[in-house]
Amino acid sequence: IQSGTLPPPNHLSASFLNANFLGLGDKFSMQKAVQAIQNTDEEQRRELDELSFLEWLENNGQTKRAISRFWNSISKLALNVDCSQASAASAIFLFKKALIGNADALDVGCFTNDFTNAVSSSLRRTLAASGVDVFLSSPATSLFREAGVVTGVNTKERFHSADRVIICTPISDTARLLTGSSASMKSHEVAESLAKLGNTSQIGIHAFHEGPILPEGIPFVSCCDEPLIQMLFDRSGELDDGNRGGLPGHWICSPVSHADNYLQWDDELIRTEYQRVIDTAFPDSPALIDFHVVKINRFATSMKTGSQRLRPNPLDAGEGVILGGDWINIDWPSSLEASTRAGLVAAATYLRESGVRDFAEWNHEEKWPDWPNSAKKEDLDWRIWE
Repeated sequence: IQSGTLPPPNHLSASFLNANFLGLGDKFSMQKAVQAIQNTDEEQRRELDELSFLEWLENNGQTKRAISRFWNSISKLALNVDCSQASAASAIFLFKKALIGNADALDVGCFTNDFTNAVSSSLRRTLAASGVDVFLSSPATSLFREAGVVTGVNTKERFHSADRVIICTPISDTARLLTGSSASMKSHEVAESLAKLGNTSQIGIHAFHEGPILPEGIPFVSCCDEPLIQMLFDRSGELDDGNRGGLPGHWICSPVSHADNYLQWDDELIRTEYQRVIDTAFPDSPALIDFHVVKINRFATSMKTGSQRLRPNPLDAGEGVILGGDWINIDWPSSLEASTRAGLVAAATYLRESGVRDFAEWNHEEKWPDWPNSAKKEDLDWRIWE
């Protein structure tokens, strides 16, 4: 799927017309849904939070094949639930932002080396220069409260006193920290909402072959009608030449979103299913020589029906706590984009509440002051991290 010359929301029309995984009727029905999404204003979108995305798609004339092969695939990948459970409000927000909002909305960026290596050294250097102490592998066990205000954090190793506490931990950990005999009613109410919001799991499949699997020039593919092996990414093809050394073979990565139903599968069963998909889609492909499975329970926030009303604002818990996880009320589904925006919202809230800097008019959809522009494919310097 590639952007064409037509302006949004029709920039993908030519590419979809040539897509062989959909029939002509599917494509015409999708055009109707795209137009409906485009015509939905913000007030109308928010009113759809209790409606499932599947019901919305059916109401807007989508074929079963269009739903299963396109809409549902992206719903599982980005909303962490399938269409039958996903909030129509969250789904419409997603497709407006990630598909039809502008001509480069569907562009996919990738790291040309290990993600940790890409950001860790620069991040640590900046934090150290700013006087920030970082404590790794130090799980927070509880919040310390005095006179109804959180004044510190307990970890397994020590107590950390604090003027303000910002919480960006996963939902289950946050709900635990916000409860307790000394916690306020507001804090308990936020914890209850987060527990209802919930998480779904993810499985990461890492396969190494004797040679490339995907056709040359194709960085990733979506696997139609495959519940487990949803996508295949050519990680070796993404990496710079100097970062491929030490790999046991050509690296194919398959992230499995909304993976709760597969957590009990053993690695051998997952490997068998992976090999079946590869043999079916790419006959005579190079042999599989190494295989690893990583399972992460409660990995990402699930954007189910009713999720919009469950997402708290940064100051909702009271007690001087600022909330900043990707589950706060910023509309974006659980993702790197959401984590970054939520963190910035928490930072802006702290600066505003502390009187350090006026962020009353700042919105998370805007660029953070003094930050570089967002990456664009026509920007020759977009790969540089400084």
